[in-house]
Amino acid sequence: MPIETEADTCRKYVLPKLYAAGWSDDQINEQRTFTDGRIVPIGDRVIRRAQKRADYLLRYSRDFALAVVEAKATYKKAGDGLQQAKEYAEILGLQFAYLSNGHEIVEHDFLTGRDNDLCAFPSRKFRRCQCPVWVDGFLGDQELRKSLRIKKWDKAQRIVREWEAHADDPPKTYPQPSLISIQHACDTLLNDAAARNLRESTLKKYRLLFRQLHSFAVGKGFRFIKELDLSALREFRMTWPNRNLGALKKLEYLRAFFSFAKDSDWIPDNPASKIKNPRVSHCPTMPYSHDEMIKILRACDEYGQKFQGERRAQENARRARALVLLLRYSGLRITDAVGLARNRITNEKLFLYTAKTGAPVYCPLPEVALAALDAVPRTSERYFFWTGDSKIESAVTNWQNALRDIFLWAGVTKGHAHRFRDTFAVELLLSRVPIERVSVLLGHASVRITEKHYAPWVRERQAQLEEDIQRSWERDPLLKGTPEVHEERRISN
Repeated sequence: MPIETEADTCRKYVLPKLYAAGWSDDQINEQRTFTDGRIVPIGDRVIRRAQKRADYLLRYSRDFALAVVEAKATYKKAGDGLQQAKEYAEILGLQFAYLSNGHEIVEHDFLTGRDNDLCAFPSRKFRRCQCPVWVDGFLGDQELRKSLRIKKWDKAQRIVREWEAHADDPPKTYPQPSLISIQHACDTLLNDAAARNLRESTLKKYRLLFRQLHSFAVGKGFRFIKELDLSALREFRMTWPNRNLGALKKLEYLRAFFSFAKDSDWIPDNPASKIKNPRVSHCPTMPYSHDEMIKILRACDEYGQKFQGERRAQENARRARALVLLLRYSGLRITDAVGLARNRITNEKLFLYTAKTGAPVYCPLPEVALAALDAVPRTSERYFFWTGDSKIESAVTNWQNALRDIFLWAGVTKGHAHRFRDTFAVELLLSRVPIERVSVLLGHASVRITEKHYAPWVRERQAQLEEDIQRSWERDPLLKGTPEVHEERRISN
């Protein structure tokens, strides 16, 4: 009995198995040569080595190759020539290599790096979405063999059609796929964010995230944004020191960055969107009571005593008192309060912002707050609590430290500047101001944000509702014990 050769394996076993898996003649290229052979100098002449030739190339369409298939004689083991099939697949930029001796099939998956034993070749439909698209053919007189580094076939078809439309143009005028570095992607988003006039605090958070991402990428050897897949981002999150709400906010910025990269066609999808949110325990801050506010204002005088000299003590006490009253009766954030310009207060009203309709939003200030602001010593002609010479962040940090001392002297536990904002909102709501108006004064984009961040006052409103209901009972004859009601009750019994 003659020994079957490699050609017999291809004709009798491999090709029928490919047909059985759903591959057609249009999708199978047999004995495909893809190199011209290495040139080797010998003495004063050169020779060309044998060409590299794949037994089969499997294609999704005429221009898009998916996998290479190599065959060995039936008397050999299926894995003996796997290294050759892997070499051919790497040269062609394909993600799958197959080797068969007619009875066994071995697959190497470059996505996972694993070798798998199969009983049949995978179908064309099964492999459609798992391989990067590979273009192999002629564009005019130029032969193209390269990976597009994308997995979406419709996008690949558009690229090829655009190439074909520019086939008669001078060489290299048609678009070429490129790799975007992580640094370039970060810089582009920051420039775009600055052009959109985002807040400096937002830009600062992006810069911090990008510094951490760059340090992580350097440690892992990543250069391009396409290398940051889901597993890499999960590992990156494990390096964050942030917990609770801070981790959630940082994840939102990471998702926004990769969404920007996807919209720019740098990556096929957003891997950060698949990362699960961390578990967050919401602990809303409570507003200050009236007694606590009195203690805080008294502690402002004690705060001034820490400075040498009677004049400095009085000036710093007035500054602290004015800042506390401004925070309480304006609802401003600490950064906005410290950076408040003098020209924003006119006619006893504080200009907050301009609404989307173009109408200005003002907050009237009580006389005690206006008097305190007028008594603030002038260290700057433009600002109340900041010279304008340093960074606003530095001034805010200094005032936060000062408030921490004031809360300590006042005996107020868990004191924080943001609790003044809570107090401003709660007092309005307890005075029956509609929550929609409170949301406008706080500058929230939606009423839902106001409801989310000011949960503590819900209990107080519920107490008011209960009192209103009980007050309505006073006019109900059924609850007053009238003779008519009791007579009807005796008859029913």
